[in-house]
Amino acid sequence: MNNISEKDRVDIARIEYDNYTKIDVQHHKPIRFGENGHKKLLGTLDKVVDDKSTGLRMYVVKTDDKHYSVLFRGSESPGKDGWQKDWLDNDVPMVDKILTGGKGVTSQLSAAAVQL
Repeated sequence: MNNISEKDRVDIARIEYDNYTKIDVQHHKPIRFGENGHKKLLGTLDKVVDDKSTGLRMYVVKTDDKHYSVLFRGSESPGKDGWQKDWLDNDVPMVDKILTGGKGVTSQLSAAAVQL
């Protein structure tokens, strides 16, 4: 996808919060974005990562021309399943590193790096 609008980018960001499963990968589920009557095809679901130990949730989508899009699910809001892993184990330590100039990565970033 070469020419995508800012609205397309927002719509793609929304699908990062859909709950795809490994069964969806087996069925080569088409991943579409946009509004109901005007949905566009991003590609087919190629991989689902749901790492409960680090809080990493990501989807890999393959396009027809052998390119890939990696969709990382952002942090869950407090009170939702998995929010503690996101905020306490990843977001807060990352903010600390940014503010103090510290080095290193969180377990979630390490887990994402080995997936690709």
